[in-house]
Amino acid sequence: KSRLGTWKAFEELYKSGKVRAIGVSNYLEDHINEIQNDESLHIMPMVNQCEFHLRNQYCELRAFCKYRGIAFMSYMPFGGESAPLLSNEKVADIARKINKSPAQVILRWIRNQGIICIPKTSSKERLLENSDIDFVLSDEDNHTFFGMDESYHYDWDPNSVSSL
Repeated sequence: KSRLGTWKAFEELYKSGKVRAIGVSNYLEDHINEIQNDESLHIMPMVNQCEFHLRNQYCELRAFCKYRGIAFMSYMPFGGESAPLLSNEKVADIARKINKSPAQVILRWIRNQGIICIPKTSSKERLLENSDIDFVLSDEDNHTFFGMDESYHYDWDPNSVSSL
């Protein structure tokens, strides 16, 4: 019940003009349906921010969000606190082949999916590098990346949070 109460408060903030958008984090289909099915709630989330990366691609959830007009946003695009995907052999091979950094090829692939992604960095150089993703990944490279999906979570798994 507290999840729906929180959403009601978000709606009030949005209606008052104090915020320009409201969204959720780590909501799965059942969690979003709770909002949609509650007659006291009238605004759907505008964004759903989830742990999204090569090993956790949420294909069905992304399609669900797209169908409902909910933007999908990635956090942990490099796979966790120590960014293990930046040293993944498949990622490194593709990066070397096209003379880009592992971060750039991951971010380009995420952008190709129409996903919002703002990677964390404290380095101006990495910030500039991360924004330089105006290149094309081959069909073979995309296929490689799609094949890495294992529904693997570096962070907590929202499947462990039940619906009301």
